[in-house]
Amino acid sequence: MRAIWKFLVVSATITAAACSTVYDGKYDFNEGWRVGTVESLNVDTITDRILVDCRKKVSASDLANAKFVYVRHVVLGSNRRKIVALADQDMPLQVGDKVYLKMNDCSKRLVRPESPGVL
Repeated sequence: MRAIWKFLVVSATITAAACSTVYDGKYDFNEGWRVGTVESLNVDTITDRILVDCRKKVSASDLANAKFVYVRHVVLGSNRRKIVALADQDMPLQVGDKVYLKMNDCSKRLVRPESPGVL
C-alpha cells in the first residue's frame, strides 16, 4: 500500500509540473505560448495549408517595423501546425531557428529563446 501511495504522489507531481510549462520564466504554455521552428523567411511563396495567417489579422500599427515569418509548431510529435507570424524587422532569423510564438494571437510577435540550446 505504501508503494502505491508513493507512486501516486510522484505521478501527481510530474503531471502538475507538465501542466505548468513556462518558457524562459515568462512565456506560459497555458496562455498560448509554444515553441516553433522557422520554416521560411519568404512568406509570399507559401502554398501549404496554414492554420493561422497573421497577414490577414494585423492592423497597420502592428506592421510598423515588422516582418512576416513562416513557422512550424509540432503537436504530439507529428501533427504540424503552420503559422505565418509577425516578428520584429531587425530580429535576426534563419531557417531552422527555434522561436516562441503565441498561438492565435497575431498581436504578439515572435520571441527568440534566451537559451536556445535548451529547446
